[in-house]
Amino acid sequence: MDSNKAHTIFFVVGGISLLSFVGVALFLFLPKAEIFVTPYKITQTADMEFTGSVSASQSDQQTIAVRILERKQDINLTITTTGKSGGANQKASGTVILYNNYSTDPQQLVATTRLETEDGMLFRLVKGVTIPGMTYTNGKKDAGVIEVEVIADQTGETYNIDATTFNIPGFKGGPKYSAFSAKSTKPMTGGSSAGAANIAIVAKVDLDTAEREAKAKAKEDFLQAIRGDLSPDEKILDEHIDITTAVPTTVPSIGTVTNTFEYANTFLLRAFVFSEKLVKENIENASAKTIHGIVFKPISSSITYSDSTVNFSEQTLRLRAHAQITMESVVDRDALQKAFLGKNETDFQQAINTFPEVKKINVLFHPKWFVESVPDSKDRVIIIVEPGEMEDK
Repeated sequence: MDSNKAHTIFFVVGGISLLSFVGVALFLFLPKAEIFVTPYKITQTADMEFTGSVSASQSDQQTIAVRILERKQDINLTITTTGKSGGANQKASGTVILYNNYSTDPQQLVATTRLETEDGMLFRLVKGVTIPGMTYTNGKKDAGVIEVEVIADQTGETYNIDATTFNIPGFKGGPKYSAFSAKSTKPMTGGSSAGAANIAIVAKVDLDTAEREAKAKAKEDFLQAIRGDLSPDEKILDEHIDITTAVPTTVPSIGTVTNTFEYANTFLLRAFVFSEKLVKENIENASAKTIHGIVFKPISSSITYSDSTVNFSEQTLRLRAHAQITMESVVDRDALQKAFLGKNETDFQQAINTFPEVKKINVLFHPKWFVESVPDSKDRVIIIVEPGEMEDK
């Protein structure tokens, strides 16, 4: 390579390196300032009431659009009985379905009306009932039916019979005898003789416990199942989940002799879903923004709900929200930066007095060892807004 050409390349590369070094040095050693600004922080409470409606097409400050989630939950529980027999003679009991194939007129039966099995065992109605009359649907005759409670005429285990059919002896000799009938769908239970003391039986509290635990389990399963149907900002009120029996359950009668029994039921659960993000935005927008001449903006809020009411038939929700709102004073970065350009430490306090929204300022100079004032160029002054602090008491 020609020596002159080599020298030329050397000087060009060297010049570029020198310029780069000078540029870096200027960047590193020219004065800069970081101004750390701490605004004021306050907390406020606010209470607002909203009307939620499924039919609402859009939301405003008082009305929010809501939707209803509905789901069926099948629950099966094994319940341990807590009742004990008293040792006296016990009568078996259960339920039967009464059928009216006689006429379209209803038929009244008084309490203690006898029902008799084919082998002559008698049971009696626990209370008076009215069997509905027959109905006709599209020319088809349907019997009037009703389910009723019955109890054995005598005590003893022999009345713990399996499901069977019955007639009504009081109608014997007339046309009603063959037109009225009864049928049980499950065994009669609870019959016992003298001396059978402290035998485990179903008590009313056991049936209450079964229903309470089943509803609690249905609610738990419902909440777990619908999580995937909710968006991150949506919320439901757990205490206002509606739980009803979708399918009637079959449970043993009080006094049934057993250590455990199976409780199976299907529940229908419904809940209103609303946007908590929208509720927060409405509350924050309605919060006071100027206090003693200082403008504040909400930065966060937490909300609790109380005394809210739901109406599933009208598909409306009255939502009462109590909010704890955290706000910070608004700092005008551009104005503050302009006010501090060229100022030294002795001028800082005078400058900060013109910004009542600022609680404190800390200025960090670069390089530390010879810079004593904020540069005049805004490009070398950085404003950093720190988290707000409560006013000193």
